[in-house]
Amino acid sequence: MTIYGADWTRTGSSPVLTRLGASSGWAAGSHGQTLFNSISPWSSMRRCNLWDDGTPTAYYGDRCYTDTDVINMGQCMVDIPKFYYYVDRQTADHTQFFISDNPADTVPVTGAPTVKLHPMFYNRDGAGCIRDHIYVGAYNGYYNATTAKLESKSGVAPTGTQTLATFRGYAEARNPSGSNKWELMDFLTMSGLQLLYTVEYANFDSQGIIGYGHSNEGAIINTGDTVANGSATVGTVGTNSPLSYRGIENFYGNQNKLIDGVNLKADYKVWVADHDFATNYLAFGHPYVDSNITTATGTDNTYSKDIAVPSSGGVDYTFISASTTGGSSATYLCDVWLATTGTRIMYHGGNRASAGQGGVYYTSIAADSALTSANIGGRLMYMG
Repeated sequence: MTIYGADWTRTGSSPVLTRLGASSGWAAGSHGQTLFNSISPWSSMRRCNLWDDGTPTAYYGDRCYTDTDVINMGQCMVDIPKFYYYVDRQTADHTQFFISDNPADTVPVTGAPTVKLHPMFYNRDGAGCIRDHIYVGAYNGYYNATTAKLESKSGVAPTGTQTLATFRGYAEARNPSGSNKWELMDFLTMSGLQLLYTVEYANFDSQGIIGYGHSNEGAIINTGDTVANGSATVGTVGTNSPLSYRGIENFYGNQNKLIDGVNLKADYKVWVADHDFATNYLAFGHPYVDSNITTATGTDNTYSKDIAVPSSGGVDYTFISASTTGGSSATYLCDVWLATTGTRIMYHGGNRASAGQGGVYYTSIAADSALTSANIGGRLMYMG
């Protein structure tokens, strides 16, 4: 069996999950992380240099790999290979999550269904095209005024104080003529990374398992303080520290990251798209589809307690919050959820001053499209 899973039975407030499938019996939390270093897709997530045409020029450990010379070698990205998943919502208080790299794997639940391709790899050009790889920036996005493009490299101050539309333009400027593969990291990819973390660690308390990251700093930290760690996951629990998840530096903390391809309608319904973000900005029609999920409301002091279940046939891969009453930084999903009425956009992860509110599941879908802040930036994505 090559399928790995985690079981969340919400009968108490503990963020610890039980492992399933091939990982059944393994301890939850950091103990399991080293075991996943030899298991795909986690073991295949690694930093690389990527040309604008999508050609990898070097991988971490290669002689020519670089975190700084992105002009000559290509952007510093993390390669995420295609994987398959299944989410079984058994009851309102019982959910099981599964991941496999084998499309023929069956899920050890009633009926033995087959795993599905995660949507972050599907229909990225509106024509049903399947991508074998998605690449996300290893570093917070930096706008290079000389090239007028967003970059992912070490040793620079990450760019902030720009709208989602402006950041999207910086990212899409990387596209060669006729291509539309460079974007800001989108909702499908964020959700896929959250699922990868969930199954790998079987624990919702990412700050208590990996580390705080830069979540209580006086200023935003320059990119590159995990250069020496390469594709590894690093962090320190209980204090500000360099943090990286499988090579993705500051997946949470330091700066919030704007997330494309998702909009919140005034009725608190979440709409999701997988292509044409720019030409259908803030839309509630094609290519955006109703997720059939109604999100909980929340403020800076409300923590996610439960995961929303779609009303009928909606998306099943998200960690959108269904309720916030009673959560905390050490219980349930352990991270803050923000949502307010009106047409809203999303940012993720928490910033340099989020303290215990940030983490893998920290999400704000309360921002107006005109919002700018030094604490909010973006991250490159390439659809391979």
